[in-house]
This record gives sequence, C-alpha cells and structure tokens, in this order.
Amino acid sequence: YREAAAEWEEAIRIAPDNVFMLRNLGAAYHMLDDFERSASVLQKALEVEPSAAVWNNLGTARFFQGYYAASVAAFEKAVELAPNNYLNWANLGDGYRWAPGQRGKAPRAYGRAIELVRDLISRTPQDSELRSRLALYLAKSGDTAGALQDLASLDGSSGLTAANQFKIALAYEVLSNRDSALRALQAAITGGY
Repeated sequence: YREAAAEWEEAIRIAPDNVFMLRNLGAAYHMLDDFERSASVLQKALEVEPSAAVWNNLGTARFFQGYYAASVAAFEKAVELAPNNYLNWANLGDGYRWAPGQRGKAPRAYGRAIELVRDLISRTPQDSELRSRLALYLAKSGDTAGALQDLASLDGSSGLTAANQFKIALAYEVLSNRDSALRALQAAITGGY
C-alpha cells in the first residue's frame, strides 16, 4: 500500500483534480491506517466532484478514527446520493450504532440494507457474499432469530471465501456466540484473511 500511495501521490501532482486518483489515494491511506490523511484526500475529492462513493469512503475513514458523529454525516450524504446501495445503508447503521445519542436510528438503516440485500439475493440466491452480509446485518439490527437462521443456512456451504467467514465471525460475535465466532474467524484466517 505504501508503493500504491506513492504512485497515486505522484499522479495527483500531475493531475490534482482527478477524483479517481484522489479516491484511490484515500483508499491507500486507509489501508495504511492513516485515516486523517485518507479523510483529507477524500475531502479534496468531494470538493472536486461529490459522489456517494467518496462520501461513503470519508464516512469509513471517520468511523475508523472513532469520529462516529462525523461518519454519520458522511454516510447520510452517501445514502442521499445513492439510496439503493445496501452498503451505504449498512455503514450508516454502523455509524448510528456507535454515534452518541443515535443508536435508536440504527435498526431503520440496517432494515433498509436488509431489504436491498434480500432483493439481490432473490436474483442470485447462491451469492455467499450477499448471504453473509445479510446474516451480519440481521445480527446488527437485533433480529437474532433471522441472523441465526441465515447463519445456519451458510454453515457448511461450499465456496465461502475468507471474507465471507469474517462476516460470519462478526455476526456470531454480535450475537454473543463467541465459540462460533472464533471458529469462523479461524476459517477466515486459514483462508488468508
């Protein structure tokens, strides 16, 4: 990621208002855990051309910094610009869940993410990425029974990726099922996550 960041920094010196390059530099800084620089670059991208993707990335940077109220503001902009994107809604739910005084808004945001994911699953029922996200969103929304049902349907599924296993681990952890969370986390690590 350091090499990528250096390349994007050089590209931005040549074309300072290229949103694509700014977004990629922001992502590289994020992966380097340099969330302040990531947020700064993403703010610059928003000045050039506001988009849901950049607002979502800025919200993610602020979330990882622990600035939950600021993350909510960015995620709300992402949802406003792309209201049919489940990831934006789920991220907004996460922001609400952790922002002081806003936890009560999280179930509605997760609920919308769940609706959108279920719609996609209805068209591609074997998509393990969507199915593992659904289980996680259900757990975070407080729908324990629904989450456990979806997790059971994933149990033993072939073709689960390490990233799927990580989402399954998170879902089990949210549901306070530490043993299952650790088994899924072990599968994620074994798979290269």
